[in-house]
Amino acid sequence: MRMTAWVIFGWARRSHLRAKLDIEVFPPSCGEGVGGWGSLDASVSHRQGPPSLTLPQKGEGSGRRRALFFFSFLLSALLAAPLPALAQEPVRPVLTVIAHAQDTAMFGPFIGSVDARYRTDLGFQVGGRIIAREVNVGDTVKQGQRLAAVDATLLRLAVQSAEADLANARAQLANAVLTENRSKALVVTETASKAQVDNAVAARETAEAKVTQAEASLRQVQNVLSYAELIAPYDGVITAVNSDVGKVVSAGDIIVTLARPDVREAVVDVPDYLAPELLQYPRFDVTLAGEPSIKATATLRQLAPASDATTRTRRARLSLDSPPNGFRLGSTISVSAVRAVPSYIAVPQTALAGDGDRRSVWVVDAVKSVVAAKPVKLVSLKDGYAIVDGLKDGDIVVAAGAASLEPGQAVQLPVTPRSEGQK
Repeated sequence: MRMTAWVIFGWARRSHLRAKLDIEVFPPSCGEGVGGWGSLDASVSHRQGPPSLTLPQKGEGSGRRRALFFFSFLLSALLAAPLPALAQEPVRPVLTVIAHAQDTAMFGPFIGSVDARYRTDLGFQVGGRIIAREVNVGDTVKQGQRLAAVDATLLRLAVQSAEADLANARAQLANAVLTENRSKALVVTETASKAQVDNAVAARETAEAKVTQAEASLRQVQNVLSYAELIAPYDGVITAVNSDVGKVVSAGDIIVTLARPDVREAVVDVPDYLAPELLQYPRFDVTLAGEPSIKATATLRQLAPASDATTRTRRARLSLDSPPNGFRLGSTISVSAVRAVPSYIAVPQTALAGDGDRRSVWVVDAVKSVVAAKPVKLVSLKDGYAIVDGLKDGDIVVAAGAASLEPGQAVQLPVTPRSEGQK
């Protein structure tokens, strides 16, 4: 509307100038003849070329004065009308967090599982074809119980051969003993020489050595025959089975895995950057997944020195203190810990503005809804958060968009949704 008023004002001003020209140059009292319209027409007509001004006819000056008066009145009305308010700059919405001082540090929770501290991979000490497997995953076994067996036909034949060698050695020993006794008797009657007696003694000693060798060979093949059966070395639970009946295995191949259920521990994989913090927590709280009422405490027993190449996590093994029966092997658990630390305030790293030693955050005035830069000191960075000094408990800090704000800029705080009970 203001622009329209100025356009009309400019048009009216041009009309006023033209009317003034008419009044001064061509007064309406001028008649025809000398000094009147006729002389002016004559003075214009003798010029060379087209005329530069088209002169109005008589009587047009009063009409233009009336038009000027009308448009002046219209312009006054337009200028007197109230102008619309200028559009205000929109208030910028921001994401904020409320700074809270904390005096505890929390680890986790991380998901893990219950595992046996002592676990053994069992396999045959001889190769062969499996002819029996008497256990499955989850079976409880006793010490000395047979778990699996391979075909022992060749091993039994080796035992029979060793037994025959031993019988032969014993027969030779008996003959050597008789020969020695006869030689000693002939020496007394001087029928045999001393050299013959010495040879008989040597033959007897050789026969004794062969008997000893044959007995050792027999014990060896008998032990090998016992390796054809896989025996449980202690009471435990079968946690894995890797071979079935009919498979031909070599010595040392893993057949089953046996674990001791009496000594259990919690196993959890933690990110590599958090692993060193485990050493700062004296005890951990372990809760059974799905049953929060079943819980136990644990202490760190072992931390892997290197992270896994694929997951970039490090495995921690925690010794459980008197775990309840619900903590069965393979159960899913949650591990967490809390410890006291000096009071600190943490804000998202995106709330920081500036770099180096000149850091600041934008703090919102809850009454005026404007922002102001507040200098802070960066203490440390951890897991997407920045621990800073310089804030007070309860400060409203802009969490995102800190780089595009200006001091005193109006912002809109997030609206907290009402609960169903609120009106």
